[in-house]
Order: sequence, then C-alpha cells, then structure tokens
Amino acid sequence: NDERRSLKSIRERSERDALLIVLESYGGQVSLAAKELGVSRATMYRLLNKHSLISEGVV
Repeated sequence: NDERRSLKSIRERSERDALLIVLESYGGQVSLAAKELGVSRATMYRLLNKHSLISEGVV
C-alpha cells in the first residue's frame, strides 16, 4: 500500500502513462513520439524497455 503512494512509484506510473499517451497519438511511431517528448530514440527505447511496453506489444 505504501509502495503505491511513494514518490518513486507515482513518477514511474506518470512516466509510463505519458509514454502510452504520446505513442498512441502517433500511432506507435517511436521516432515521432520521442521527438514530441524531447528525448532521443535511444532514450525512448530505453524507457519502453524499462516499462515493459515493447514486450507488451505497445510498439
């Protein structure tokens, strides 16, 4: 219960949600989503892996 309320877990959920929203708005196009978020493609893929979005088939 406390884990869900920690600042770290809130940041993680927010980051994941932001990735999903932007990817959806660009039809899963990682390059465009990365540009919108102001990160490199490499960073975008690192974030996608961190949040298991590639293995979940989001991209």
